[in-house]
Amino acid sequence: MNTPDQHPEDPAQPDSAQDPHADAVEAIANEVAADQDVDQQLRKRIEELQGDLLRGQAELDNYRKRVNRELEQQQKYAAIPLLTDLVGVVDNLFRALDAAEAVDAKNDLTVGVRMVADAMKQVMSKHGCQQVGKPGDTFDPNIHEAIAQQPSDDHEPGRISYVHQQGYQLHDRVVRPAQVIVSSGPAPKQTEAN
Repeated sequence: MNTPDQHPEDPAQPDSAQDPHADAVEAIANEVAADQDVDQQLRKRIEELQGDLLRGQAELDNYRKRVNRELEQQQKYAAIPLLTDLVGVVDNLFRALDAAEAVDAKNDLTVGVRMVADAMKQVMSKHGCQQVGKPGDTFDPNIHEAIAQQPSDDHEPGRISYVHQQGYQLHDRVVRPAQVIVSSGPAPKQTEAN
């Protein structure tokens, strides 16, 4: 039986062991925990996006550098097609001069044309176009084309003994390789047989 001091379990009355604000505190704690999870996820996403941004900026910077290098290379070697055609004309000019000088080196026309040909060489040199291959140079298959090999008392083996056609290069690229004859060293001594 219940005495008047004792009350049957009344759901309207709070349990003395239970905090009246416990539900509210628990709800707030859950919200804070959820907010912390969201905050942590957002921070992680921000870090990912910052990493993506840095990688994108680095890729863009590398792209710009590559494009600038390619543009510099194109500008540096843009004259190669022109020079490829021009060196044949230069060869013919010097062949004609050599023939004219063999007949009359003091002719005013020959002297004038020689001056023009030399000026052309200077202009080509000024713009980075150099002749390659001269007698005595070491044979280099990157810039020389060997058309023959023959003995030579004047040049060591592997050295150019004669230039058949002059070669040219623009900066470090070959426009046309020099056609050369390479020395195989001194000719073997012939012994007289009895």
